Amino acid sequence: MNEKAQEIGMTNTRFANPHGLDDHEEHYSTAYDMALLTKYAMKNEKYQEVAGTKTYRASQEGEDWDRVWSNKNRLLTQLYEYCTGGKTGYTKRAGRTLVTTAEKDDMSLIAVTINAPSDWNDHIKMYEWTFENYDMEVLAKEGLLKETDDPFYEKKVLIPYTYRYPLTEEEKRNVKQQIVLYEPHQKREQIHTFLPSQWESLSTP
Repeated sequence: MNEKAQEIGMTNTRFANPHGLDDHEEHYSTAYDMALLTKYAMKNEKYQEVAGTKTYRASQEGEDWDRVWSNKNRLLTQLYEYCTGGKTGYTKRAGRTLVTTAEKDDMSLIAVTINAPSDWNDHIKMYEWTFENYDMEVLAKEGLLKETDDPFYEKKVLIPYTYRYPLTEEEKRNVKQQIVLYEPHQKREQIHTFLPSQWESLSTP
């Protein structure tokens, strides 16, 4: 677990047990590291399914009734329509801890609070503020790069996937795009700068 934590960038985390309860002085983490862990976990489809399940029903062998488990994440089950999953937690030492995920208009977010008595409201406020102030902007579109001054690279540079990034209105006006190309052997830089109004030049052929 500690090796995996280091691998995904959790530099302020130390696991002393596999279950997560804080019963050891050398067992600790941070809100940022929990966000990194959640980001990594959300790449797993099975985790997404489990974390996003509101209730689960299973039949009991030899019984005519089902056992039902209910998710304790109230953001998911009651309070916030854009919530997609997460994990609640509480111990006397740590207090109320909460990690949740939310998605709206192609923007996926993670919120983490530690020792927060009003965590449900805190998460909703953070999500709403972010969804209101940020938009997912396309900085580079998937496809062949058309604009280049070097014949060597003409019709040879491919953007493998569309790259999106959250930006405020002010950031959209100020952002610039740079494409750096290196010639083989000579290692000569060519820097192409595109203003936001010229982003369409990166459209697919």
